[in-house]
Amino acid sequence: MDKGKLIILVIVAILLLYILTVGIKPWPAEKDFIKEGFSKEISLFNTYCIQCHIDDNDYRAPSLKNGQWPLLWKDLDAAHLRVIEGYKGMPPRGDCKNCSDEELFQILEYIKAYQEGI
Repeated sequence: MDKGKLIILVIVAILLLYILTVGIKPWPAEKDFIKEGFSKEISLFNTYCIQCHIDDNDYRAPSLKNGQWPLLWKDLDAAHLRVIEGYKGMPPRGDCKNCSDEELFQILEYIKAYQEGI
């Protein structure tokens, strides 16, 4: 076995070991969420929410992939109310002034489904 193939094999083995020990599950592709009926929510999230809830943000807002969203799991209705009224640095309605209460709730359901990995 040549040196290049051996290096690749070692890297793959290390990554697999890491994934197995840490328990990382792959994030579903956006197309999986579109199949699940989240296309509108993806569009709204990407238009209004992602500016602050992007990975490695400076706002201390939870990100879609790596964020902690404990209120989503504890009390989805309370999380919905925070989105409607605004919370800490987040403006009311997440700055989506034209979003209905139902659309805001559906965005939260999308975030929760994404966190669960469908």
